[in-house]
Amino acid sequence: MKKNHSIAKRIALVVALLFGGVAVATSADRKSYQNETITIKNVKRLGDSSVQIVYRTIAETMWYCPGADIKEIAEGLEVRFVRERLNKKKKVDHPGKVFGDGTKAWKVLTIPSKGEAFYIRNGRKLVELLPKETK
Repeated sequence: MKKNHSIAKRIALVVALLFGGVAVATSADRKSYQNETITIKNVKRLGDSSVQIVYRTIAETMWYCPGADIKEIAEGLEVRFVRERLNKKKKVDHPGKVFGDGTKAWKVLTIPSKGEAFYIRNGRKLVELLPKETK
């Protein structure tokens, strides 16, 4: 009887791992890049009061960054660089446009702004990309 109980435990563990893996893979489709996986080359305010962010994500084979979504937070605006599977085409608030500087390919986002501060999330912490505009 003890042997059957052990087999049942193993089957339950395998089922839990399989379904747990499916849940993780499903939620991974809606991830955003964290601060440590983004290289920001430049963030600047443009003359028309928009903000330009030049960035690059880590090299991946099955994922890409179509651009970013913006979330309003108490401190200003949080930029969420979207991480999407290659076989999906996600519509983002601000699509990234690719350009090269001769050595590497970078992406550019242009985001309308009213002078807010811009942030990116690093875990639970916010990292400031651009301070609030002072007039």
